[in-house]
Amino acid sequence: MLARRVLNGFLVGLYETAEQMLYEKSYDRALQTLIVASEVRPDSQGVFLELARAYAGHKEKQKAIDSLKRAVANGLTDPTAIENQADFASLSAEPEFKAIVTDLKTKR
Repeated sequence: MLARRVLNGFLVGLYETAEQMLYEKSYDRALQTLIVASEVRPDSQGVFLELARAYAGHKEKQKAIDSLKRAVANGLTDPTAIENQADFASLSAEPEFKAIVTDLKTKR
């Protein structure tokens, strides 16, 4: 139980640090942090959504889309979390991105 608490605290620290890095548009550093967070919590929709933002900002479209798919597979159901995110503007014309958004809307 103690190890789980420590690991969760570590994850929260990684997530908050990555959020600040994304805000500062420091995508390289955010990617490094979020990759570690995704190893700690491979079942987290939030970590993979933020990882997708970092990849999109880093101009790695396919990795961003793959991370979005992983976020959806982990339980992301809100299409506005993707549609209203400025970091995903570079993905908005991509057919796979459109398909993800459409699928989320039809499941609502």
